[in-house]
Amino acid sequence: MGEDSSQKETEIAALRLGLDIGMTLIDTAEMYGEGGAEEVVGEAIKNPRQQVFLVSKVF
Repeated sequence: MGEDSSQKETEIAALRLGLDIGMTLIDTAEMYGEGGAEEVVGEAIKNPRQQVFLVSKVF
């Protein structure tokens, strides 16, 4: 996730679908996709942010 910019919208949609069906935890790190994964996650949770427990790690 976050490695191929052409897949960004698909990845955002997948995360939003997960949130819609009950996912509450997202685990990411700045080293995934050289920070691209965190950008995707940030976009996906922008509106339902209060419903998501976000875990991130620093390399």
